[in-house]
Amino acid sequence: MPKTTWTSDGMRITVDTTGLDRMLARLPDRREEYLDTFAAKVERRAVQTIRAKNIVDVGNFMDSIQSWTPQPGTRRIGDGVEYGIYHEFGTYKMGARPWLVPSFETEYATFVEGLKALFHE
Repeated sequence: MPKTTWTSDGMRITVDTTGLDRMLARLPDRREEYLDTFAAKVERRAVQTIRAKNIVDVGNFMDSIQSWTPQPGTRRIGDGVEYGIYHEFGTYKMGARPWLVPSFETEYATFVEGLKALFHE
């Protein structure tokens, strides 16, 4: 079954997109554009979340947030620092300060509503 995976330095969120893939197959030329838009929104939200939770060091963490396309129909969002996962899940010395999962969850509702609008165009 098709899946879209979002990762950040070893952590993984997997969303079953079987139904979504069927729907998007009807819009093949817009699928990649729409996924790019969604990934960019999650990126921006992640930076806002990092800033709001005061996880910022000198900006390296926020500057390292990026998305990429490993294959058509898939977007990955992650960071380029080794400590992003520690903020997300915490350590034995530090409590979790999640930034990626909440960002994804916040933008997901908008993503679904946007898809509905595309199908009613």
